[in-house]
Amino acid sequence: METNPGTLASLLPVLAALGIPIATLVPALNPPPATAYPSFHFNHRPPFSSLLTPPLTLPKHQGQTLLAPRSSLLSPHSSPLPAGTPKAHTPSPSRLSPLFTQSSSLKKVRWRGNWLQIEASPNRTTPLTLWATFYYVHRAQSISNGHPLLDPAGTPLGPSLSYRDWCYAALQGTVMVSGSAGHVTTYNFAGRGPDPQVDCSPFFTSLSQEVIAKVNRVRFKAAIAPYGYGTNGFNLVPYRTVAVDPNQIPLGSVLYIPQARGRAITLPWGQRVVHDGYFFAADVGSAIKGSHIDVFIGIDNRTPFPFITSRSSGTFQAFLVQDAEISQALRALHSSMN
Repeated sequence: METNPGTLASLLPVLAALGIPIATLVPALNPPPATAYPSFHFNHRPPFSSLLTPPLTLPKHQGQTLLAPRSSLLSPHSSPLPAGTPKAHTPSPSRLSPLFTQSSSLKKVRWRGNWLQIEASPNRTTPLTLWATFYYVHRAQSISNGHPLLDPAGTPLGPSLSYRDWCYAALQGTVMVSGSAGHVTTYNFAGRGPDPQVDCSPFFTSLSQEVIAKVNRVRFKAAIAPYGYGTNGFNLVPYRTVAVDPNQIPLGSVLYIPQARGRAITLPWGQRVVHDGYFFAADVGSAIKGSHIDVFIGIDNRTPFPFITSRSSGTFQAFLVQDAEISQALRALHSSMN
């Protein structure tokens, strides 16, 4: 769709009065074609009128059952991508824009391209002493005569993966699978079956037998959210989502990590941004207990954050943030594609 110059000109006084830069509206007025990312059919770019209204009232996720812990959070170590891993098919930035939209009433959050930048330093509270690991979306090619992805009932979902790809998908909990026609589908952890499907111990020698037994029984489901789901209906968002122990950090909390602020990161669609230090507790894991958190980094398998050491001795300080505007923005960012 092309922008109508006459319509745009008529809106300029309104935009000026509201303090909304015209440049921020160009993506909304000129969305890319729906074929930019054929595997995901979620054109959730909000209508133009929503850019002029107050922020949305956000879902509270009441009455939802906490999902089973995902095996993706069991490994404290990163692993190299297998040889032949297909190039990532990342959703175009417009497909990632949440239903939350910037309003003139918002003072602390701003869009930077397709990154929601938080431009405020939090009021410091009593610090938490934490240590961190990280997890990511594994990428794989569907093959014939491989190990099928099964749903919780044991029914094949369609794709079959190599032995190694299946194990890495089960460990990380989310996998992007490229089919023969080039379409990419994301599959997410959906529980565990009663019996092991494969033995993944040769690939993860540092993991305990108890953990390996859980990995071997992982089941999947197709995901609409491009990077899969966390818990309580939240979507995983690269460089924003953290998995936590809810007894230590309540789900839905905003976490500020000073050591992340100012770090340059490359988002999955290629945009370079400077991290503001804010994260959102939207996931859990079997091995995420006490002061251990797990940071979701999208499709990369190497962390840009030096505070992530994958060792319990590598502690750092973090702060729970009590700020309604920041909390609303990050909750909406994690809730927009359900």
